[in-house]
Amino acid sequence: MDTDNARTTALPPRLQVSIGWDAVSPVQKRLRPLIGRPAEDLDLDLCCLLLGKDGKPLSPFLNSCCVYYASPRHLSGAVMHMGNNRTGAGEGDNERVVFDLSRMPENVSRAVLAVNLYGAKERKQHLGMVKNGFFRLTDLDGGKELVRMEIGKGLAHKSAVIAAELIRKNDDWLLEPVLKGISGSGSVNDVADEYR
Repeated sequence: MDTDNARTTALPPRLQVSIGWDAVSPVQKRLRPLIGRPAEDLDLDLCCLLLGKDGKPLSPFLNSCCVYYASPRHLSGAVMHMGNNRTGAGEGDNERVVFDLSRMPENVSRAVLAVNLYGAKERKQHLGMVKNGFFRLTDLDGGKELVRMEIGKGLAHKSAVIAAELIRKNDDWLLEPVLKGISGSGSVNDVADEYR
């Protein structure tokens, strides 16, 4: 499925959304202060914000309507965050969120898929610093990659990006690619504020 067909092709019920990026090497960490870049690791966080029919978060309390490293499971069991990676170390997917769309509550009309750069403002970092960053959507049962997008390029001075939305249409779920950069502190609140 490419991004053009994603808007009209129903998604399989079990999905995995993943992000990956390269860790900052020890050599890069030593050189970064000399070239004006911060020495800290880049800590990308994957999150899913659940919206109601009014297009707003289901709850004013983030832990009730947003699945991310600090709130890893929605009460319905439809969305689960599979663990936090703070550096990008390791090959392939660094963070994953798993969906069972058949268990998604009826009052959820959209699921916003976003990536934020933790502590971006405090650490003087932005997504343009991310190397080999990606966002991808995979059929959890078949293993087929459905959509892949680059994270980093074109996102200088942005602390978060809304990558895509899963949209309920009758009994089906469709993918709407977004790729909208956000400026802020680098927390999941920045993503929620776009919809409040």
